[in-house]
Amino acid sequence: MAVTLPLIVFALLFLIGARRSEGYRVAFVLAALWWGALLTGITEGLSAFESFTPLAVGLAWMLIGMLLGGFLLLSPKGSRPFLLIGSPDIRSFIRSADGLLISTVVVMGCVIGLIAVIAPPNNDDSMSYHMARVRHWIQQQSVAHYPTHITRQLFSNPWAEFTIAHLFLLTGTDRLANSVQWFSMVGSLIAVSLIAARLGADKRAEVLAAVVAATIPMGILQASSTQNDYVTAFWLTCFCYVLLRIRDASEVTGPPWTWITCLGLSLGLAILTKGTAYVFAFPFLCWITWFLLCRRSWRALPMLAVVAGLVITLNIGHGLRNWTVFHSISGPEEMHQAFVNEVFTDPVLFVSNVVRNLSIELSTSDPDVNYYLRAVVRNVLRLIGADLNDPRATYPGLSYYLSTQQTQEDWAGNPLHLLLIFSAGAVLIVARHRTNHETAGTYALALLAAFALFCICTKWQVWHNRLLLPLLLLGAPFVAAVFSRVIPGRSRLAVAVVLLVASLPALFANENRPLVGPRNILTMTREEQYYMVRNQWRPAYHQAVDLALRRNCTEIGVWMDWADYDYPLWVLLDQSERPYRISHVLVNNESGGLGFTRGSEPASVCAIVMTARREVPEPIRVIDVPLRPERPETITLHGRVFRPILQSDLMNIYGVEGAP
Repeated sequence: MAVTLPLIVFALLFLIGARRSEGYRVAFVLAALWWGALLTGITEGLSAFESFTPLAVGLAWMLIGMLLGGFLLLSPKGSRPFLLIGSPDIRSFIRSADGLLISTVVVMGCVIGLIAVIAPPNNDDSMSYHMARVRHWIQQQSVAHYPTHITRQLFSNPWAEFTIAHLFLLTGTDRLANSVQWFSMVGSLIAVSLIAARLGADKRAEVLAAVVAATIPMGILQASSTQNDYVTAFWLTCFCYVLLRIRDASEVTGPPWTWITCLGLSLGLAILTKGTAYVFAFPFLCWITWFLLCRRSWRALPMLAVVAGLVITLNIGHGLRNWTVFHSISGPEEMHQAFVNEVFTDPVLFVSNVVRNLSIELSTSDPDVNYYLRAVVRNVLRLIGADLNDPRATYPGLSYYLSTQQTQEDWAGNPLHLLLIFSAGAVLIVARHRTNHETAGTYALALLAAFALFCICTKWQVWHNRLLLPLLLLGAPFVAAVFSRVIPGRSRLAVAVVLLVASLPALFANENRPLVGPRNILTMTREEQYYMVRNQWRPAYHQAVDLALRRNCTEIGVWMDWADYDYPLWVLLDQSERPYRISHVLVNNESGGLGFTRGSEPASVCAIVMTARREVPEPIRVIDVPLRPERPETITLHGRVFRPILQSDLMNIYGVEGAP
């Protein structure tokens, strides 16, 4: 199958890395970084010629695989033997408590991977822009911007969707779309264990680091989705590991250029995946910059230039596209108003965001616990004179809220893991004589600074738990490194067991992709699961597509609000096995002037699907103003008049006036 081609390339990169590095985990990290850079290059290169097609993508991966295979055959063989599962050391490890823990984590990973393959993408963001933008790219054979009412399809950082697009092109389905986040989870666990070792943890503590990371509820829930927070977390964990490798390099020889290159690749890929990477990576970047300048003096400047050059190279395509349409590399001004704090220097606002962000991480499924937690937050903010919902530091239209939906990937808190990180910090301070490890302390300060910077820069949102996933993952090796010095082995084992047991609800009862319950992914059809979040919309989409097909209309225009579902139309039309195109029409934002995408001319649109305006607070619409009007009696598009042929509470379908 064609989809094996990028996997073969990754395997070849891994084998090359295994010959040249000191371990298989390190080889995995190196292979992932180079693979991510290659995928970016293929995507941007083919898109420049409007050749982002299954054939071209397959040929590109095949060519790269042939080149790497030739290099592997001609390069000198390393002395590192392959891991033999049946070796005495491995058998002894498997029988140990640590082996049992790792085995449990592997089983968890397999279950999550199974969920990722069985269940389709179905959360709100996937339906409105993650998956929708993939289909628009494939339709126009390029990742160029296009007219859309849902501008998040354009300005949002695209690397995770680049990967999904490759998998879709090579398989013809979205069956592997969720696997990008799952692969990122696997990679993050590997990178976290490597970071723990660099922070002074022993082998048993490296296992603990992997267990702590694997059991984060938000991580488990996200790992089978098409969100991008775990992908971001993976690149950031790679970034931090490479940073620590560079820091530990010989003062005489300096850091190898391989690691300098990897530093730039990991940072560039993290930024290309999600904008939060700017904030989370900044303190760590300052740390390594200061270290290099102090250690290498002026000789560090070429190293830093290489890092900056790689970051720019990886992100320049997306940045230029955003600049052309929105006159900003990060997106429209309205997006900044919605997500970025209006004041950065007010200590009251900073404390307010710190308290509110910590409280949602501590939220539970127990309404009584959440009630008392909210009371604490209100009292603290009242004490410092802060407004609980200050609009200068709160996402428009939202009010402070703690959800009891702890198996939902947009809301789930992570109280145990947050308490573990704070406990490790307290131990580091109190028992300095037993935890005398300068690197761990500096790492903790950088982690704390990243969280503080996040609170300074971003308006509070009820779904910040999702955005904070990278920091929780980066906290796992710190916990393991500190605990390895002060907590006996049996106590560490107990901590791991408690975390594994506590993770079971997130593993089996994911609200969007449950394995248990009356409506689970094993008993529901794949088509039904697309509407797991908004089941009430399913009949409307079916009616729209059925009506369009009965009228032999396969050129469909859509007119939607900023968070409406675009993707289900593509899924249903795929099932018809007819050629079709979908284009956003009457777009009244910055992207409206781009014109129609490749092969879809305005005159060919024969039906318009118009979704109902959702009843949400007006301020929340700041992201995508101006809004379309309420449902009109007629729509005029390039000289043709469209009238309603089907009306419902959720959707109107317009057809060309006079058409049969």
